Amino acid sequence: MLFCTHCTINKNLLDLIIDNKSYINIIGKYIIDKLKLPQESHLEPYKILHIKLVKQIKVNQHCRIPFFSIGKYKDAM
Repeated sequence: MLFCTHCTINKNLLDLIIDNKSYINIIGKYIIDKLKLPQESHLEPYKILHIKLVKQIKVNQHCRIPFFSIGKYKDAM
């Protein structure tokens, strides 16, 4: 089941899709670059399978999001 909502990252309103069958948090490189979020090399790079595109996506960096909110819920990721 997919759940669509909006979230705020550093005062920018974004669309958010939550899949209750997934436990992986992924943010696109485009969004990271657009919002100028800090990136770091991932200590243990891995690949995930994108079902619709039937290809693997290499995850070799991670990003800490300093301010994230959905409605009244606020957190850092």
